[in-house]
Amino acid sequence: MSTELNELLESATAVGFTVLCRNLTALKACLAEVVALSDEGEAIEIRQFSHLLDVIKKEAFLLRREYFQTQLCRESVEQEHAGKRSLYFLESRMQENPLPGKIERFGYRCIRFSESSEFIEAFAKQKPEAVVMDAQVADVMIKADSDIFDRFRDEDIPLIFTSNEDNFNYRHNAARVDAVGFMVEPYKEEDIAETFDRYFSFPSRGPYRVLLVEDIQFHIEYISSVLEKVGMQVEAVSNPLEVLDRMEQFNPEIILMDLYMPNCNGIELAKIIRQYPRYLTIPIAYLSVEENIDKQLDALSIGGDDFITKSISEQQLAYAVKNRIVRYRSLCRMLASDGLTGLLNHSKLKESLAQEVARASRQGSVFSYAMIDVDNFKNINDTYGHAAGDQVLKTLAQLLKGRFRGSDVIGRYGGEEFAVILPNTEKNDAIRILDDLRADFSLITHVSNNDEFNVTFSCGVASYPEIENIRTLCEVADMALYKAKHSGRNRVCTSLSK
Repeated sequence: MSTELNELLESATAVGFTVLCRNLTALKACLAEVVALSDEGEAIEIRQFSHLLDVIKKEAFLLRREYFQTQLCRESVEQEHAGKRSLYFLESRMQENPLPGKIERFGYRCIRFSESSEFIEAFAKQKPEAVVMDAQVADVMIKADSDIFDRFRDEDIPLIFTSNEDNFNYRHNAARVDAVGFMVEPYKEEDIAETFDRYFSFPSRGPYRVLLVEDIQFHIEYISSVLEKVGMQVEAVSNPLEVLDRMEQFNPEIILMDLYMPNCNGIELAKIIRQYPRYLTIPIAYLSVEENIDKQLDALSIGGDDFITKSISEQQLAYAVKNRIVRYRSLCRMLASDGLTGLLNHSKLKESLAQEVARASRQGSVFSYAMIDVDNFKNINDTYGHAAGDQVLKTLAQLLKGRFRGSDVIGRYGGEEFAVILPNTEKNDAIRILDDLRADFSLITHVSNNDEFNVTFSCGVASYPEIENIRTLCEVADMALYKAKHSGRNRVCTSLSK
């Protein structure tokens, strides 16, 4: 036991888990005292030590795994922040076109082509995030019966048309090839932001997560294979008593539940799940051979959302589950999102910050927290109107979404204030990243009626574990923002800097 304890202590020390080291040292001292005084009466204490050590070993294993995953993430943080989503930009001539530069400010890298053959060759080698195509070029390609547009559809690559005139034929072409957007000169930054926000705001959250509650092994294997075949993650539970623990660990997006199970049937289990407020929105679909409509309706009236018979075809089952999860994800986004910008709302942002503090504390990792405030926002509203002010906020929101990583958390704190959580990012890196974004935002030209104007923002940055308390972290970031405002605005500060 002493040898295992020493190995754990060495491992924890090597990766810098200070809290775990402190507790392991105390445990080692207690164990030494027990061994020194050991007799038959101490056997129970030694067994308790042994059990406790087994628990710690399991927790240490999970911590080490998370640590090394975090280290890999930390090592790639520069590449992640520097990496931009690639857009293929096909235009009729390599002219001085301001649109690619404007698009790039929102976190995209425009690779420009003037020859369709070069474009198709590049597309065959590496797929872009989206394609922006001049309407005249598209007209020629469509008449040539190019199959490239079918490939866009098949590979789910969004296509956006651009044109120097609002031409019905060009718009008709866009409709025929399922283009998702059509932008007409002069290209305004807010139009670009709105177009790209509509189609790139919500990246995939990964595979759909399905919790299957079923006591018959054959049905478990069959349903799991059907859903896993289409890329879903399935967690199967045969004992209803284990469902709540599995829900906590797996965080499902739908529960498929057998209606008839021994000890606790599906209706009773659904009632238990609905007793927890955090599980009120998770869809529950009953699985059963029951085809009596009255009995199905009775089951649905108590806790369930849908009824799926086990005689359903594989395709229908996968389709039904997918549709319910898509609606669930949309509902979650709506409940967590700010109505104007689509970013996380204030309460969800605070919840995410608390989760990041807990994660960083557990893993011994770092993160940065930034507060952003639009400069002179009241003057914008007073001078150009509230609609223009709203558009400024939406444009900044799209810029933030385009420039930060998928692992970063972005929210609207309130009014003209935003906040960003950057996991595994040192303070100095966060300052540099936000300062680059500040500079680019100041270059965006906003338009209201015939008036053009530019806007800047100020930013304050704090970091963990330099500041460990969540309340203090928010206060320090706010103090840094105050410092930026009163030092002349349009800058990024940290209150702890000289």
